[in-house]
Amino acid sequence: MNLTAQQIIDQEGHLKGFFPFVEIAIDLKQLPFDFQIAFFASCYERALPIYMLVNGRVGWGDISILRSVGDDLWKIAGGMQIQEETIKNIICKVAEIFIEDDESDNEDDESDNYYAESRDGVIYVLIIEEFSRFIIQILNYIERDTPENYLQIFINLLYIMREYFSTHFPNIDPEWEFKKSGRKQRMIELNTAEMQAEICKELEDLDFLEKTPKLTPEILATFRANAACAPGMSILGSLDEVRSNLEW
Repeated sequence: MNLTAQQIIDQEGHLKGFFPFVEIAIDLKQLPFDFQIAFFASCYERALPIYMLVNGRVGWGDISILRSVGDDLWKIAGGMQIQEETIKNIICKVAEIFIEDDESDNEDDESDNYYAESRDGVIYVLIIEEFSRFIIQILNYIERDTPENYLQIFINLLYIMREYFSTHFPNIDPEWEFKKSGRKQRMIELNTAEMQAEICKELEDLDFLEKTPKLTPEILATFRANAACAPGMSILGSLDEVRSNLEW
């Protein structure tokens, strides 16, 4: 990737206003492929806990399936041979959990109606859908190694957070969409504690990887341990706060 940060922003409008992530993307692309996958696997560890917003609900698979997908990403970062069948198997795992089970669809089921009819239930699903796109883009990049797939990983990671903000901020300020321009909204989003924490963590991971000559099993295990969120925390911060902030 030989483009400058500004050229990428001009090319990918979704990244406009989120310059720090673009700079991270440029620096990360200079590292070996397995280092890049380790970086994305670390991001995955922070995004994974948001699945608890729907875990256990009708039509949604158990989070353990997604944990196994994370295990696969770390194995690839550790040198597991990447074959077409390997990627297909991981994609099948993702499809298994994100495609609702028609056999479990029951109009009389209270928890199922919650996601069909309640406002916050629908928002949870939208956030999780962005998470699913984030996973698919990582897999596409592993399979195809194209600049488009690479940048899309960062875009979908951002949109996990932005989908949350798009509901949370109007809750705080009902005139949010009318009072502020898109540019000002992006600046406010960028300066949230959640966005700043993610930028700091990505810079920390990038610095660690840049100073690491080789990803040995021991180093990778340490890197993964440092990527994990504390119980009840996620890329969006406290899951309890997320639920509270999305309630009407």
